[in-house]
This record gives sequence, structure tokens and C-alpha cells, in this order.
Amino acid sequence: MREISERRMYQRRGIRPQMKYVMACAAPTASFGTEEHWETFNELKEEYGDILLPPVHWSGVATKIYRNECAVPILSPNSRPPQDYAKVATALGFPQR
Repeated sequence: MREISERRMYQRRGIRPQMKYVMACAAPTASFGTEEHWETFNELKEEYGDILLPPVHWSGVATKIYRNECAVPILSPNSRPPQDYAKVATALGFPQR
């Protein structure tokens, strides 16, 4: 985005992209995550603090959606991903249902 903002051809046209939110998917959990995962996630928090949405953590249940042909919130509504996505929706201003 910085590159686009700095290109003269875009500046002349008034194109100034800005990032409103950053979403971290497959964020590490206490039971899953290497040192590299944690370093990357912490760098995201440092860089994007205010616009970083709540993380969507990794969960083994997500790998079952293809075999079961069923979305995670239906397949496993109480698992971590649906709860995390609900937090993201709330942060984006969508009401909980």
C-alpha cells in the first residue's frame, strides 16, 4: 500500500489507499504454534495495534470442513474459530445474533 501511495501516477489521480483493518487468521494457540508463529503474530500486534482485528486462532476442526462438507459454525459451533469470527464481526460493527 505504501508503494501505491508513493507512485506519482496514483498521486496525480488522488488515489491514496489506506488500511482500515488487518485480520490475522490461523493465529497461534496455547496448544498449537511455533516460535515463528508467535513472533509473526507479535510483530503484527506491534505494527498494526489499533487496526488489528481480534485474531482467528488455528483449530484442527477447520480441517474437517471439507470432508464433512459443512461450515465450521455448524460442524462445531462451540469450537474456537466460530467464537473468534464472532469477535471479528463485533469489532467490525456487526451486532451479535
